[in-house]
Amino acid sequence: MGNTKEKEWLSVVLLTIAVLGALFFSIDRLFFHGILGACIRLSETHEMALELMILGMIIFFLLTFTPGKWKSGGLLLFFSGFLWIHRILIPILVSGCYLAVICFIGMNIGREKLGLLRNFLKGSAVVITLFCVMSAVGIGSIPWLSTAVLAAGSVAAIRCWRGKWVWSARVSLKRPAAGGESCKQDSFLRDTSQNQIVQNLGLTFVLLILALQAGRMNGAIDFDSLWYGVRGSKILDMGKGIYENPGMIGIVYTYSKGLETLTLPLSVLPSFSFQISFNWWLLILTLYGVYRTASHMMSLKMAGYLTVFLSAVPAITNMSITAKTDIITLLFQVVMIEELIRTRKGEAGALGYATGAFLLSWTMKPTALLFSSAVFGMGVLGNLGLWQQRWRMAGGWRLKTENFTENRDGVICVALALAALMGIWARTLLITGIPVTSVFSSIFTRMGFTLKYPFSVQTIPNAGESLGLTAWLSEGMKRLLELLFAPTSGEMLHVFVAWGALSLWFVIALLCVLKLQGISGQSNRYFFWILLPFTAGNLLSLLMLTQVDGNYFELLYVLWGIWGFAALDQLKPGHLKKTAYGMAVVVICYGGLITGLTNWSQSGCQGLFPAKMIHRGYYDHELAARDRFAAEGKGEIWNFLAADSRTRVIAIGRHTESLYLPCCVQTYEDVTGSQGNVMLVKTMANFVEFLDYAKTDYIYIEAGYMAEGERADILTCDLVEYGILTPVCYENGNVLARVDVHGEKTEESEEKLVEFKQNRRLQQP
Repeated sequence: MGNTKEKEWLSVVLLTIAVLGALFFSIDRLFFHGILGACIRLSETHEMALELMILGMIIFFLLTFTPGKWKSGGLLLFFSGFLWIHRILIPILVSGCYLAVICFIGMNIGREKLGLLRNFLKGSAVVITLFCVMSAVGIGSIPWLSTAVLAAGSVAAIRCWRGKWVWSARVSLKRPAAGGESCKQDSFLRDTSQNQIVQNLGLTFVLLILALQAGRMNGAIDFDSLWYGVRGSKILDMGKGIYENPGMIGIVYTYSKGLETLTLPLSVLPSFSFQISFNWWLLILTLYGVYRTASHMMSLKMAGYLTVFLSAVPAITNMSITAKTDIITLLFQVVMIEELIRTRKGEAGALGYATGAFLLSWTMKPTALLFSSAVFGMGVLGNLGLWQQRWRMAGGWRLKTENFTENRDGVICVALALAALMGIWARTLLITGIPVTSVFSSIFTRMGFTLKYPFSVQTIPNAGESLGLTAWLSEGMKRLLELLFAPTSGEMLHVFVAWGALSLWFVIALLCVLKLQGISGQSNRYFFWILLPFTAGNLLSLLMLTQVDGNYFELLYVLWGIWGFAALDQLKPGHLKKTAYGMAVVVICYGGLITGLTNWSQSGCQGLFPAKMIHRGYYDHELAARDRFAAEGKGEIWNFLAADSRTRVIAIGRHTESLYLPCCVQTYEDVTGSQGNVMLVKTMANFVEFLDYAKTDYIYIEAGYMAEGERADILTCDLVEYGILTPVCYENGNVLARVDVHGEKTEESEEKLVEFKQNRRLQQP
């Protein structure tokens, strides 16, 4: 008995030292010797903290002290008021309605009606497939797509209402539906036990994280979102649909465009936030999916605690205010894992849904080809023995009609997801010659695919290629320590803005001290079978990547969180469990602080979007960009290009700012950067060939962007001299020139060159 007590107190001390020691070290590196020290002193940060604190107090009061009939109304009123003053309410509502349309469509596919995540899965596959088919027959412009999906959604919603499926879904929150998505009878959100105060605090924290992300969404337009995410109407709609080649060479323009295709109807709306807020809703679905997945391995109460814990992970929640595809990929991966677990339990159709989620993740993000495949492959391998045993008991391998009927919904989901995948990959294949770009281009070319002009082969990066084994391992250990405690080095910048805070270290420390108590965390060997190889793959990517992105490790945080909290759930009540809860609260609070001070955008840590009471309900990013261009003396050029959004332009200017132009624009950096092909500008003939391929209408040259004698300067002068570029607008040193690939050198073109040199503005030496 004494030995057991000593072990428990030793575990308490070790866990406390591990977590608090890591906390103090991280604070020292990030706040006292890092940029967050300056961020936390900003007035915008103080205002954000005050506003969120007031909102949190109101939410907690409503959850704890108001009667049930007033609780929902009060929460809706105050949360909507917060969204309104930060000019995000209308985008949130519109994107939420669009997500509901997708779910209603999914609800009408197959027999199962009440599974939210399954309905979104099926609905997404249907909408993507529909858009691909319409594009293939030449009616894929956004007005046609919007009309088609809204008509389909309206019919689906009416059928759901007339069939009373919506009411049944409400009832299913109170009692488990047969074969649906309900796991257990009780709900973490509806528990009326003595832990209600703790649960209300947890729910308040989650709602505050959602409010934080929504409240700064308008001002957090990040580099990647502007590069390709929110410009779907300019990249994927050339008049007939997504299969038309926009003439863009940057590799991001040929990525798997599942999310951009799915949200095309939102991309034509005046605020970028209409499209970005769709990811905000997907974050909610992801947290719900995590809760559902965890509930198969632990008590519902512990699954709820885990959901709160993961809501404080910046790498997950910060991705809800970017148009990047990380959060929807994570959602499909979480659904895939839960369905694999349900398959193991013998649920009919679950394997089909797991396969559908797996295939749909491939349509969203190129790296899912590696990470999703690893998880799905290990999950299927882990189930093979169990399936073989069941098939033998069921009468062998003979195909039975009743077996197909039971699994029909899963088969339908696989078929729809496969159709969506083929439709999305077909675009990349038609444009580039390979089905998936990014670092996988070298793999596909070795398989026999031929990369089309003007794309270049991208190889898998290896940051340690030039290092010896010792130096490589040393660099890898340094990166791992930064990932765990404080990402401060230059190559870890993209981890800093989407970091796991101390969540991963907490779980590792927790599992170590639980091991002293005889709890290994391996009671679910199937989950361990998935987790361990996936972790090894993540560590390898951490070692190999030249630039490490924090969002690559989202699923890693989820899997380790589930494993750690499942082990904690096995611990009997006592001092160690109380200490673990206390340290978890510390990590949650620290994660919330890091989330509030960082985000994926270039705007960094500047608090919430400025509050305003009287407005149109959204923030018009395009109007703001037009005013900014006009203030910088480029308003005439803007208005010229705004006349036709399908005008194709190459901008020789700042990569981010030039992408705001209201047309189909790619930058000189797109062409010559690491994801382009620098050989295209090696000679004038090469560049003219590319202009002809891209069907470029104009070249825009920003004042002060290039210096005399630079390649861009020499190239543009030669193009003007030979009549290939004809300036049509000079404005304060900025130039807009029409492209004619058949131009010739004449006396007039030589005069235009003199005029061009006199009117453009170069960088100061």
